[in-house]
Amino acid sequence: RPKTVLYTLNGDEFMRQQITSVSRDLKDGCFSDFKIVAEDREIPVHRIILKSASDKFEAMFELDMKEKREGKVYINDRSYDSVKALVDYIYGNEVSNARDVCRELLEMADEYNIPKLKNDCENYIKGRLNHSNVYETLVHAYRFNACDLMDAALRYICDHRKELICKENIASLESDLKDILIEYMAKYL
Repeated sequence: RPKTVLYTLNGDEFMRQQITSVSRDLKDGCFSDFKIVAEDREIPVHRIILKSASDKFEAMFELDMKEKREGKVYINDRSYDSVKALVDYIYGNEVSNARDVCRELLEMADEYNIPKLKNDCENYIKGRLNHSNVYETLVHAYRFNACDLMDAALRYICDHRKELICKENIASLESDLKDILIEYMAKYL
């Protein structure tokens, strides 16, 4: 009796092609069924893509919310460039202006609950910590629950404490952050 040979089908290449096609459709606005508006500029998107990326978008589309009825959401507290970067990221496109929008992207990743984007933003910012931005980064990380970034900023301050610890810098921190920094330094040193 001849052996039965089973062949498997692998859809990886097909899926890559589909993602490329969807990304192209986004740029063209093809088949979009929803719009994101920032700074009075519309970005055509697809509900299914947003829903799969964020539980906040999912709730928006599944509940009877104003945005669902109107077919658009207004994001008034963010720049157009950062919102466009968010959409590009969700669609798997390169975010070419990351340096300019990364902090806003981190905020939106926290707000829209997109953990991978949040992690990517934290890593991007961590790689660019320096004396002039570390305190601002610490505050930002604290406000937007970016624990890894906060830890990196605290570690950076401790590593460079001779240059960075001064009354003015410490005084500029919220009291909770002062306590966290002091506690961290007590453990670290």
